[in-house]
Amino acid sequence: MGGPYMSVLLDVAKNKDILLDKEMLSSYEYTMEEPVNLDNRQQYVISFRPAVVLPYALYFGKYYIDKQSLAFTRIEFSLDLRDREKAISQILIKKPAGLRFKPLDVNFLITYKVQNGVSYINYIRTESQFNCDWKRRLFKSKYTVLSEVVATERDDAPAESIPYKESFKYDQTFSDKVSSFTDEDFWGGYNIIAPTESLMDGVKKLKNNINNN
Repeated sequence: MGGPYMSVLLDVAKNKDILLDKEMLSSYEYTMEEPVNLDNRQQYVISFRPAVVLPYALYFGKYYIDKQSLAFTRIEFSLDLRDREKAISQILIKKPAGLRFKPLDVNFLITYKVQNGVSYINYIRTESQFNCDWKRRLFKSKYTVLSEVVATERDDAPAESIPYKESFKYDQTFSDKVSSFTDEDFWGGYNIIAPTESLMDGVKKLKNNINNN
């Protein structure tokens, strides 16, 4: 539920409510890890884990912070699944009667890219794995849901607001908006990215094809 609306909310640096709200900082324990190199730039690595018990599930994860600019380069985190009921309440909206739902992994990845001295959101990925077990059925089914968003172009011109009727609402699913994605000519001959191909690789291939034509 939420589609692209929810993905954009995962821009943790902009929407601090998820991890960086001042009232939430004390809910985590932080550890300075060994520094790493990403894209030829040294990064501070700070891991975090829940330090308190709250009525809802918290997260485990790592911040990667550029040593020179002190801007976020990468943020990766996972939902704490130790209390299954808390975890389920955060990710499951509704289910059929008789279905037993068990989350196995709920992971998030956000990367940022510097352009003209400013750090912008670059890539967002969410991945959820869960089991569905129907009563009176012998075998359970395991599912993986993967969602990716990548920024392919930026424009500094003032943005126009999307009309309310055309905007994607937080309580909508992609199936509610199928008619909005029926323009077969939008991507031209590059309309399909293979299921086994990552979105980032698909975008790079698309750009190379356009540049060569």
